[in-house]
Amino acid sequence: MIHNEDSRVKLPAMIHFLRLGFKYQTKRKMKIDQRNNIFVDIFKDSISKVNGTQYSELRIQELLKEIDLLTDNMKDKGKLFFNRLSDTTGVKLVDLKNLLLNNMLNMVKFASPNIKLLKMFEIETGILSDRIFNLGYENELLEEKRNLLIHKLIQ
Repeated sequence: MIHNEDSRVKLPAMIHFLRLGFKYQTKRKMKIDQRNNIFVDIFKDSISKVNGTQYSELRIQELLKEIDLLTDNMKDKGKLFFNRLSDTTGVKLVDLKNLLLNNMLNMVKFASPNIKLLKMFEIETGILSDRIFNLGYENELLEEKRNLLIHKLIQ
């Protein structure tokens, strides 16, 4: 197996969080803002919960655009985004007083769909990798082929 950040940091961290009870959110059938990898529907629900009000699709799109502009790290290394997160006026992105209102999600991107890495994840977690790593890896394996591959890796 190739030893890189994916195999030595990202995958073990994901497995550790799953074992701690965190749940994985697949990218399948999710509306994702590609500028910053935010799940739009989850973001909308979370912002509404934090602020205690419902927002229109237009307002949500404006917030996503604002976040995109604020996370341009070439300008200030994230200082503007940090200031926006801690701002208590206008639409709050997080609630720093009641942390339980926040929805803490983390997006993990892998450089490429490495089959051995994906199978290691399947074996460790019992979660099928084609549902987890939706990276344009369109050649989904049939259940029988998937089981055969896992069996070969275990031996």
